[in-house]
Amino acid sequence: KKGFEAPVGDWLRSTFSQELIYYASTELLNQQGIFNVKYVQKLVDSHLKGQLQETSKVWTFFVFQRWYVQNEK
Repeated sequence: KKGFEAPVGDWLRSTFSQELIYYASTELLNQQGIFNVKYVQKLVDSHLKGQLQETSKVWTFFVFQRWYVQNEK
């Protein structure tokens, strides 16, 4: 038997794209002071354009940011 793979890359390019763009915004990343802004923005931009197959990195970034933003208040 073989399980099916969730289409995470597609979700990040469609359903969650606006949220991902927000999480990779210069303002938010500079405010957090956690990530290398240029690297993250290049990674996210390349993913959204379908040029890069680093879905696991982008998904990990997205999930972390979602958790961090929700819990910083």
